[in-house]
Amino acid sequence: MNECVRVLKLGDRMSFTDILERDRMTEEVRERLQNEMMFVELETQAGYGQLFELEGCKVLEMQDVSEIWAEILGAQLAMYRSIKGQTVARFGAAHFEKWDNAYDHFVGLFKTGELGGCRFLARRD
Repeated sequence: MNECVRVLKLGDRMSFTDILERDRMTEEVRERLQNEMMFVELETQAGYGQLFELEGCKVLEMQDVSEIWAEILGAQLAMYRSIKGQTVARFGAAHFEKWDNAYDHFVGLFKTGELGGCRFLARRD
């Protein structure tokens, strides 16, 4: 975040979306996300608010996009499963099963509320 803010002039705005950790996430889920999907770091919505403040920015909007993302991710999982034959033919059944299990778990975390998404809009003051 500090590099993004560094290139902003005073009064400039930045907007982005990110995946968020929710309060009910367990250490087991965190480890699985790190091992299977290479999630090294996850922030909370409140944590992002603090990061903005530390960088001298004012948060103008925080829009929860979790429900929309859960729908989109579910559709992406269905699309991936619809090309199972092609994926298995090209990369093998073990590859398909590994990613199907990991992605199914990831999508499920949005449905249970352990992961969420947020769109942020902030201004450098």
